[in-house]
Amino acid sequence: MKPIDAEAILELTRQSTEQVALLSRVGEVLYGDRWQTQLAQALGVSDRQLGRRVSVEADTPWSFLDEVLPPLFEAK
Repeated sequence: MKPIDAEAILELTRQSTEQVALLSRVGEVLYGDRWQTQLAQALGVSDRQLGRRVSVEADTPWSFLDEVLPPLFEAK
């Protein structure tokens, strides 16, 4: 069994935190205070599902944001 690489875990945690912060900022810019519900609808996911991703309870496939977010900005 390989030893746990604490630096790698810290880097993954930092990246995840940055991605959640970015998603939160984008949501607030696009939709204001009720951004989670409206962004979830625009992404085609439930607001509960988006809430879990934002709270880092669920593993988020962040690559989907590259495809989905630009059209949302264009629509606004």
